[in-house]
Amino acid sequence: MLLNLANGGGKSVLVQMMLQPILPTRRIHKRKIDDYLSTTSAPTYIMLEWKLDNTARPFYLLTGIAMCSIGQSGDQASRTKYFTFLNYYDEANAFDIRNIPLIEHREGGVTYVPYEAARNLLKQTKGDSFRFRCFAFDESEAYKAALRQYGILPEEWQLIADINDKEGGVDELFSACKTSDSLMDRWILKTVSEELSQGSTELTELFRTLISSILDKEEKLKEKELLEAFSGEADDFVRRVSELCGGLEEAEKMAGELSGLHSALIRRQRETEEKRAELFTKEAAQNENLDKIRKEEVSEKFLRNEEEAVKQRELLENVNTQLNSVSQKHKKAKEERECLEAAQHAELRREAQEKRRSLSEQLEKLRAGRSNEDFQQVAYTLWLRYGEILQKSRSELTAMEEGGRQDTLALERAGKTGTEWDTTLAEDRRALGALDERISSFLSYEEKTLQELSLSLFRNLLGEVPGQETPGGTTRPVGSRSANPEGFSLYGG
Repeated sequence: MLLNLANGGGKSVLVQMMLQPILPTRRIHKRKIDDYLSTTSAPTYIMLEWKLDNTARPFYLLTGIAMCSIGQSGDQASRTKYFTFLNYYDEANAFDIRNIPLIEHREGGVTYVPYEAARNLLKQTKGDSFRFRCFAFDESEAYKAALRQYGILPEEWQLIADINDKEGGVDELFSACKTSDSLMDRWILKTVSEELSQGSTELTELFRTLISSILDKEEKLKEKELLEAFSGEADDFVRRVSELCGGLEEAEKMAGELSGLHSALIRRQRETEEKRAELFTKEAAQNENLDKIRKEEVSEKFLRNEEEAVKQRELLENVNTQLNSVSQKHKKAKEERECLEAAQHAELRREAQEKRRSLSEQLEKLRAGRSNEDFQQVAYTLWLRYGEILQKSRSELTAMEEGGRQDTLALERAGKTGTEWDTTLAEDRRALGALDERISSFLSYEEKTLQELSLSLFRNLLGEVPGQETPGGTTRPVGSRSANPEGFSLYGG
């Protein structure tokens, strides 16, 4: 890593902080780490996450250190106390560098977990997807050994710390290592010897593997020649296999398209069947509504016919009443006319008899006291006067006879009208009988149809269908008899 900052820009401070998880309390430029710690109760946590090499899949190592001033605890002689910790994992977990619960984000800032609480928490941490370990300040050797297990050598980092501890440390290092041999002796071999002196077996195994690979080099070269010879022959095979793979890919692509088309057709068929079932359900509902409408039309037609029949019955009753009234009036008028005529004739007869008697008396007187000539003259005068009276009586009698004929004609017309009303009444009675017969046929047909459909139609004591039994909820008086005209279907056919 190369940090390019101006003098006083904080390179050394940053490097010193990065070294703490590997080399705790390491000084840089004679500066103690104590000088950077807070004098309050808040601890300092420094953590590094490593992506390890030489693994089949990515593995990560979290190295960290927790430090605080001794003012927080009086159980140590130095000014700083610390503990280190490791976490080995291959996936995100509750104790990786992002999620480890050492700080709490709250409104207005960040709160650090106290030192002792953090140590107790991390000591008890265990997990299935990670391997967590915690080391006290007096377990530094165990901590270094744990770092070496993951390929992190503290001695190498000690050399890096020495380079950064002085201004121009790199120049000083390479001034003493001007040749590759001196660089190997002072840096690499020295580090290797120190590792071997501390009982490390990893470098020994490394060199053993290197020597074995060199010894196997000649055999590997022979294998290389054989492989190169085989490679030439395999190129054509690879080309053919590539063509075959291309054909297979094309076939798979076509199979995929056909599978997609088949799935689309299956889906379309399913949608069509569902739509067909839905349309069938709608058609059944519409047919049911149509049947109800047709039944309503039949019921409406029957009601209109029944209402018309009621009106005809009422009209017939009114005509019969009027006919009876006219007959009674005619009879009464005839009796009154006959009585009046009889009274007139009686009065005329009585007057005529009185006049005759008076004239007879006068005639007798005249016969007794006058001559025959005078009698004839008087008789002629009486005959003229009586003839006028008789002529007047005959005229009145003729007028009365004419009035009688007019009354007779009126009575005949009334009789004819009565006959016509009787004929109409008879036709209405025949129509009513036919309607009653069709009502009986409808009731039989209705009962048979309801039995075939396993339905029931409830009526009240008046023969009416309740509102919930008819569309629209209207109660329709069907009566004790419902008509289904002969040759007319229940469904309007």
